[in-house]
Amino acid sequence: MKLARKYACRYRGNDGSYSHTSGDGTPTRKKCARCGGPLDTETGLWGVFTWTGTGRYPEADAHEVFNGIARAERYAEKANAANPYANLVVRWIPKVSS
Repeated sequence: MKLARKYACRYRGNDGSYSHTSGDGTPTRKKCARCGGPLDTETGLWGVFTWTGTGRYPEADAHEVFNGIARAERYAEKANAANPYANLVVRWIPKVSS
């Protein structure tokens, strides 16, 4: 499966603001529009998990993995609509591209 990419300003959240540049895919700019900071890019997958409250979601526990957040969210929403007790959430699974 092709890995997904996401990017965010290195300084996002440092000043209490989350309005710094971030998104999915390849960045369209080299620096943050808000502060001019560098953009860090990660590769990985989006996983659909049963919410545990621990903050730990290993890939092995994923119900399904996707290379796009929209597809992962649609899968989770449909499953949660069909079963309100499913408690499925979408989480990022970082990967090192080879």
